[in-house]
Amino acid sequence: MNLPVCVDASLTVKLVLPEQDSGPARTLWAEWERWGVERVVPTLWGYEVASVVRKYGRRGILTPDEEEEALDLLLNLPVRVVDMWPYHRDAWRLARDLGMTVTYDAHYLLLARELGVEFWTGDKRLYEAVKDRFGWVRWIGELREG
Repeated sequence: MNLPVCVDASLTVKLVLPEQDSGPARTLWAEWERWGVERVVPTLWGYEVASVVRKYGRRGILTPDEEEEALDLLLNLPVRVVDMWPYHRDAWRLARDLGMTVTYDAHYLLLARELGVEFWTGDKRLYEAVKDRFGWVRWIGELREG
């Protein structure tokens, strides 16, 4: 059995929305499917993907029907949602220790750390900020850059 991976909203939206690195994200996702790798996300993932889809709609990039379809696709991805309620204080501490303004990314980092698994992100800035401290953080752009 393969270890699970923690994935964030910035990676998963690339599966259904036209963004840079959508191709590598889809390829990696398909490999995880083939290998039976479980994908885990913190509870806030649903809030984040819904917000990204709404942003695309508000900017006129997606029609209302396309918004709804994109959100349906995202919310039906095979991910295990982990309740982070018991970990909010720890995520807050981690965000503070890392000098983050908000705690969203810290929740993903904390979940991956607690599970002892890789964390995959589509957010290069986050990756660059923490890669030296957390060797288990991966950025989808690595696959493009080789």
